[in-house]
Amino acid sequence: MSNISPSVPSLLSNSIESEVDRTLYVGNIDEKVTEDLLYELFVQVAGPLESVCIPPSKENERKKTYAFVCYKHACSVPYTIQIMTGVQLFDKTLALQYRPQSIHARFERNSQSSLQRSFSAPGVQFHQNSPMHVTQLQAFNNSFRSVMLGSQTVRDEQRDRDYRSYDEDRRSRDNNRYRERDRSRSRENRYHRY
Repeated sequence: MSNISPSVPSLLSNSIESEVDRTLYVGNIDEKVTEDLLYELFVQVAGPLESVCIPPSKENERKKTYAFVCYKHACSVPYTIQIMTGVQLFDKTLALQYRPQSIHARFERNSQSSLQRSFSAPGVQFHQNSPMHVTQLQAFNNSFRSVMLGSQTVRDEQRDRDYRSYDEDRRSRDNNRYRERDRSRSRENRYHRY
């Protein structure tokens, strides 16, 4: 019996691929936007984040006008794009995109190309607005929606659990901080009374 372990390159490609799948490109950001501001905005939308990065500019001291937001879960990326399309910061509309190498971008490209292929059967021509084209498009969308909603509820539940644990941890830290502050104040008050 042989013990097969994955090679180092395959492990690296899996971890790189998963980070790419969890990363969101945020373009058209104003120079006043900070990593902390983006962190607070995006963590409230779709759950726990691993990092936010606005790459430094090498030519001059000005910040770049794009950032990368890395979520803890890949399912948060399409959810964020869906929810935050059209959001403005400092009068600039954010441009949200998948990373080109991500599974989300590949899925989007494949679904568009398969949709085009499904309407181009040999010997049959469908016009863009023909009733047959619209009917097939609706059937495709309905079947896709039912498949996605089934898997989405599992992902939503996982994201909600993760966010609740993040929120509970944050509240616990805040409560401990306030208790400690109150204790130190009460000690100070005891010394000042006499």
